[in-house]
Parts: sequence; structure tokens; C-alpha cells
Amino acid sequence: MKAMICSDFITMKRVLVQFALIGLLVTVFIGVCGASVLVGLAALVAMVPFMYVFSVAAYDEMGGWERFRLTLPISRHQVVFGRYAGILVVMVASWAIATLLGFVASSALSAMDGIEQAAVLANGYNPVEGSGHLMLVSSMMLLVAALTLPLFTRFGMTKATRIAPVAFVLIMTLLLAFSDSLSGMLAAAMPWISPLVQAGQANPFAALGLGGTVFGAVLVLYVASAFLSAKLYEKRQF
Repeated sequence: MKAMICSDFITMKRVLVQFALIGLLVTVFIGVCGASVLVGLAALVAMVPFMYVFSVAAYDEMGGWERFRLTLPISRHQVVFGRYAGILVVMVASWAIATLLGFVASSALSAMDGIEQAAVLANGYNPVEGSGHLMLVSSMMLLVAALTLPLFTRFGMTKATRIAPVAFVLIMTLLLAFSDSLSGMLAAAMPWISPLVQAGQANPFAALGLGGTVFGAVLVLYVASAFLSAKLYEKRQF
């Protein structure tokens, strides 16, 4: 699995640097235009992992690399689990960098006391609370990866991009149709969530705890998705 992670990162090294630079530019642009540090950082947390997931899948089909890789001393299970682990590393790294940038931006804006534009950008931003909100954004990206990667694993990038939009529309339709029932089931299964949400509105650390709780729940689904993808990849014919 370690070999697969290293392989992906070596392959995507230049692209990741480009993603990081583009992400920083977009963060500054959206943050200034949206007059909010949190909005800009959320764009970074969402954009970099999203682009990485689709780009690393696209690289598999370039030059027949996906077929050639299977001739190396690496099993199909290692390919799948290594890919999932690498994407998770990018997710966590994006959140950590955004959180660090949030602390830096907060300190810098606080030092510009008296400058109206700085006060507008800060907009009551709390780095601890903000990190919790950013973790919720990371959770959404992790959920997207969990739903998308099995399709990429089974059909490849080209075919999966034709199927994924239909699948997402169906999933969203079902979620909307049964939203009331799902809300009731979640409230019954996790009665402690509601007090935590209410506490998060007043306590920054509670917001961070809520973000961590949601991320952990999605991570369980992500691991299940990895095992599903491993099964699908074993049966795939090239």
C-alpha cells in the first residue's frame, strides 16, 4: 500500500503544487470578494481534494499506466487501499493547511486594528470554530470521494464520468424524498448531536468537536467504500 501511495504522489507531484497555488489564489479571491476568511478557506478545502480525486483517476488511463501497474509486484487490493489512503492524506493536509492559514489570517487581521477592510474580512472569524467548520467541508469532500471512487474503480474514469452524474442525481432525489425520515432516524440514533450543534453556536471547541464527529462518521463510510472498491477491482477486466 505504501508503494501505491508513493506512486500516486510522485505521479501527481507537479499537479499538486499547481493545485496548491491555484487554491491559494482562489482562496484570496473568494475571501476578498465574499468578505469572509471562512468562505475563502472553505473553497481551498473543497477544491484541492476534489481536483485531486478526478485528476489522479484520469492519470490512470494515460499511456496505459493502469494496466502496466498491475504487472508490478503490487496487488489489486494494495492499489485500491493505497489510492484511498493517498486521497485521505490530501483531504487531511488541505484541512490542516487551511486551518493554519486561518490562524495566520486571524492574527494578521487583528493586528490591522482600525482598518475597515480588515474588520470586514475578519467578520468575527474564530480560528478554532473555523477549523470545525472547515472539517465539515472536508467531510463533504470525503463523502463525494466515497461515492465516486467505486465507480472509477469498476468502470474507469472515462465511463464513470458518464454514470456518476446520474447516480448523484438519484442519490440526491432519494435523500430529499426521505429527508424527514432520515432526520428522525439520525436524531433517535444519535440524540447527543442536537445539544452539540446548539453548543457549537456558542462554544468554538464544541464546533470543532461537531466537525470531528461528522468527519469520523463519514470516515467509516469511506472505509466501507474502500472495501467495496477492492472487491470491484478484483473482478475488473482490462
